[in-house]
Amino acid sequence: MISLENIVLTFKGDRSSVAFKHIYDELSKPIFGLCKRYFSNIDDAHDALQETFISIFNKIDSYKELGSFEGWAKQIAINICLQKLRSNNKLLFVMDYNKVTDDVMDDSDPELLQTLENKNTELLQAFANLPIQYKTVLNLYVIENISHKEISELLQISVSNSKVLLNRAKALIKNKIEQNATKVNSI
Repeated sequence: MISLENIVLTFKGDRSSVAFKHIYDELSKPIFGLCKRYFSNIDDAHDALQETFISIFNKIDSYKELGSFEGWAKQIAINICLQKLRSNNKLLFVMDYNKVTDDVMDDSDPELLQTLENKNTELLQAFANLPIQYKTVLNLYVIENISHKEISELLQISVSNSKVLLNRAKALIKNKIEQNATKVNSI
């Protein structure tokens, strides 16, 4: 089997539609999964996927082979998702700075981590219902492993705002899972 990086090199050389189809076949599922994490509307996720591959096609010559091609492509997808959210005014960050110190908690809350590991379905439902600002920061920090400093630059917010939004997202997810557990126990 030919590696994705070799297919990319082939495509950069001759712009073959066959080579680009291989790239699409390899990356469409993971990138679509990434897009679905940013949009609750499946059509918006499909639009972001399409725009991502158009951008990959147009920018492939700028890929410098310093990291994995998949990582490069996913970064394009993240940027497109964030641009679409901004353009639809769904990514507005409003912060009550009086509450910043009260809301920041340790990122390594073992009770929360245990709760999240045991409740996959509830977690996915709670994640899907988060306000878009919380979902975006949680996505970038936990799933994409992007630092608070980088998130603050991407979203044009402060580092402390990023931390607060992450912790509020965690708290909302934890509360939702605890509410579901209470409902189950009362039945």
